[in-house]
Amino acid sequence: MGPVVRVEVMAVGPSMPPVQYTGTAPPGLDTMTLVVLTDEDGTVGMASYDADSYDHHDLASMEGLRAPARAVLGRDPLDRLRIGAEIAALRPTPFTAPGPVSAIETALWDLAAKSANQPLFQYLGGARDAIPGYASLPVSDTVEACLEMVGEAQAAGFGCVKLHVSGDPRTDAVLAERVRAAFSDLEVMWDAEGVYDGQGAAYVAAALDAIGARWFEAPLPDQDLAGYRDLRRRFGVPLIPAGDFFWDLRVLGEVLRDPPWDAIRSEASAGGGIGYLIRLAGLAESSGLQTELATYGFGLTQAANLHAMLGLGSGSYFEQPFPAEPWTFGLTDPHPFGYGAEYHAPDAPGLGVPIDLALIEPAVVARFVVQ
Repeated sequence: MGPVVRVEVMAVGPSMPPVQYTGTAPPGLDTMTLVVLTDEDGTVGMASYDADSYDHHDLASMEGLRAPARAVLGRDPLDRLRIGAEIAALRPTPFTAPGPVSAIETALWDLAAKSANQPLFQYLGGARDAIPGYASLPVSDTVEACLEMVGEAQAAGFGCVKLHVSGDPRTDAVLAERVRAAFSDLEVMWDAEGVYDGQGAAYVAAALDAIGARWFEAPLPDQDLAGYRDLRRRFGVPLIPAGDFFWDLRVLGEVLRDPPWDAIRSEASAGGGIGYLIRLAGLAESSGLQTELATYGFGLTQAANLHAMLGLGSGSYFEQPFPAEPWTFGLTDPHPFGYGAEYHAPDAPGLGVPIDLALIEPAVVARFVVQ
């Protein structure tokens, strides 16, 4: 392995005014920033950042990587932890989330693991080689539609589902009761995306206690620490945050002196990449908490978090978007990690994701290259 000699960053998404997207991905697809690093031996490392800018791409994520991309050029991928810290400091302001730089940092890990001819999870320690999965369902218009989708997930082999809900506490409490009555042997999680107020969150927490829910995710905004601590004292359902607010681990460490949650929720993009997840896992363990990583997203994003969970032994489940499309965009194998009850890391070195750049090319709306 030699130093990085080329960095290509692409904005990939369904549309960007005034340029109209003409690729084959369906409307409504999320957008990604794709990073491709090439070392002097010709080995390629890839990773992506999912921008959560549905139906358009404003290029902010891509443009924010110009300085970090120049900083990586000529550097040894084996120095990835030092490089990761340096490029994280190149964010436009200290208040800018470090998400986009995670794609460069994770691509360095992809290169490093490939140089060792190991899948990334083994390179990280290989704590295990498989993990259970759950179906992460979209919001349904009605209780009946939600029950139908839960049934579809169970029929597809999932023993655990996570519901994204309406935001109306009374409707959602009824849904909890209906799901448990219809699917008595199914494990159920709840993700409210921070939409309830304190009273609504308490009302739903009581309903989730009654059905024995596996966890209650993001009933409140992450920064409502007092609200979470109150819920945790009053109810038994395990609480976890959305995981996209506390990316500064010094601040999170102070928060965890009196844990407002029963587990930490995060993912590689939240704090800048794989190195962040290693530090996060250590912080969680020192606080006596599990780290439950999100894996919702495109294939490269899913892979980064899956490898971290398997390599470090963190987390309980792989989060599978259900239905899987359009998140399989760009993959030659739509289910490279498995599907249903169990997920495993690919056998190929690095992230091991079967990406075909030719499939992605029609959806590229902008790019830059430094070399």
